[in-house]
Amino acid sequence: MSARGWMVPACLGLLLLVPASAQVPKVPDAAFFSQDRKVLMRLCAEEALRLDPKDSHLLVEYGDTMLALGERPKAEEAFAKAVAAKPDDPQTHHLIGLAWLRKGFRPEALKAYQAMVSVELSGSYQRLKNILNKAAVDLIAAGEVKVAADYQERSYQLDKSDANNFLEFGRAALLAGEKDLAALYFARATKADPNDVDVWLEIANAHAAVLLRNAKQPAAK
Repeated sequence: MSARGWMVPACLGLLLLVPASAQVPKVPDAAFFSQDRKVLMRLCAEEALRLDPKDSHLLVEYGDTMLALGERPKAEEAFAKAVAAKPDDPQTHHLIGLAWLRKGFRPEALKAYQAMVSVELSGSYQRLKNILNKAAVDLIAAGEVKVAADYQERSYQLDKSDANNFLEFGRAALLAGEKDLAALYFARATKADPNDVDVWLEIANAHAAVLLRNAKQPAAK
């Protein structure tokens, strides 16, 4: 079934996600936005979903909010409906992966990222090397070094001339404390485009970012 064919049942299912009692005033005032944070999170997420129930990415964001509120079943239901609506959209899987990753659910996040890099891209403007790179950058920042390195190596093998992807991953690796991986991809970036001044400046800026971050951290006693 096509993604469009999934859309109708997915949208009907949204009605089950939003409690009928939850309402936002037509003209919310400052008092509305000053109420309990968890209540406000829920109401704002539900209002966003009401305004655009067909947006699969928004549905993932709704699920992300539910996950933050500790309502995993609602989050999983929202994620499932988002994937059903757009099963071959890498960004949908990416957003789901980020949601799990930021809440500390690593096995679930890795599963979402695997789905992200496994989508059918025929007829799509997106390229697998960039999808792999995006997944690798997220995962290296989260400490999933082996998976990140594997994804980035696959990206590299698909295109050994993409200096920008190498720089992006090298910077993320450096900030994550993975100096050897950073050095490898900085070397690959300069090999890919040795005469581009921006390549050299990006490497310098990456190291400057580490120095600045370290300077802001309190010294260990």
